Amino acid sequence: MKNKNKTFNLKINSDGIVASNRITKNDWGYYLTDSCNSTLKKNNFKTALVVSQLTKINKIFVKIVHKKKLKQFNKYLKDNKSFVLTWLDEWKL
Repeated sequence: MKNKNKTFNLKINSDGIVASNRITKNDWGYYLTDSCNSTLKKNNFKTALVVSQLTKINKIFVKIVHKKKLKQFNKYLKDNKSFVLTWLDEWKL
């Protein structure tokens, strides 16, 4: 059976932080990120499940935050009427 997975590699160098992430297409859908509790964590990222209350209907987002940018992320949350529901990288499985 042929491997039909296609991967998009995203690599960014900003403010002295080199960041990368993969989006992988499978026949059933997509992996939108590398693993929260392994690959991203090893690369100094935290993964947040965030609730936005900017509109009448609350919206849920997955945010990937570099550990060196937590202060900016917390300001973003406050400015955008959002909060962290849970940090996915901190789950004990």
